[in-house]
Parts: sequence; structure tokens; C-alpha cells
Amino acid sequence: MGRSVSLVLVFLVVLPAAAVSDFQVIQEGVELIQVEGPAAGSSQRHPEVISEQLYKRQSSIVDVYNDFYFENEEIVGDMRVMFTLEADGTISGCIPVENTTGSLELADAICELIGTWTLPSVPEAEYQSWVTVTVPYKFMPPRQPVVIELPVTLEGSEETPPEGGGD
Repeated sequence: MGRSVSLVLVFLVVLPAAAVSDFQVIQEGVELIQVEGPAAGSSQRHPEVISEQLYKRQSSIVDVYNDFYFENEEIVGDMRVMFTLEADGTISGCIPVENTTGSLELADAICELIGTWTLPSVPEAEYQSWVTVTVPYKFMPPRQPVVIELPVTLEGSEETPPEGGGD
């Protein structure tokens, strides 16, 4: 006389974005960031330091891209932007130097965003000048959540074990 009741629980699992490769927008490797100009020898203007600073701001690039992507899912591809990083840490003159996304509006929005950032300044005693930075980005569709369905049997119900048995 026991009633068999089965429920199916659906869990949405979004894997954590623990590494750069987990983002929808990937700032490509440090070795691909180019830094040129009078302050290029400064410890604050080393490609690794600049890459770390850009990585901290990655989520805002992702937000801009997602806004464009959800309006047009064909916006994918590579983009390289070049900007001037001033001694005081401000960014000016951002322009896309390569854009295979097919969206000039996305390129403009990315450069507009980057132009609002301020990175660490160069110590006055070190090099009081600017550098030109070129950064590659790869724009890919957002990751989709993983749906996991788990059968749940309430206590006291008689559920047939799945095929393949449960030893």
C-alpha cells in the first residue's frame, strides 16, 4: 500500500570563473600584450603588471560584450585595442587596431569603457612618461549553465533502482 512518489530536482550549475579562460571574453596571454614607449622600462609598465590590472577589470568587458551578444549572437571574434597609458595611470586614445567581431559599435563601447579606467601611476622618480599598450581580446558566446537532473525518492516509497544496478 506504499505510494511511490518520484521528484526530479533540477540544479543549475554555473562553473566558477576561476581562471581567465572561464570568461566569455578572454584577455589573451601576457606574452601577447605589447608595451612600447618611454616608460616601458618601468616596473609599473611591465606587461605582467598591466595584464594583472586589466584582468581585474575583465568583468566590465564581459558585461559590455554580453549586452551586445544578447542582441546579436553572431558577434564573436578577436579584437586588439591600443591605448596610451599616461604616467598618472589615466588611459587615453583607445582605438581598435583589429576587429573580427563584425561590430564597430562593440569596438567603440570597449574603447569607451577602457578610457574610463585608471591604472597605477609610475613613481615620479622612475619614469615620468607614457606607454602605448596593445591588448588582444577574444570574444566568445557566454557559457551556458549545466543542467543536472537527479531523481529523488521520498522516504518510504518504493523506487526501482536504475538499470545497471546499485551494488
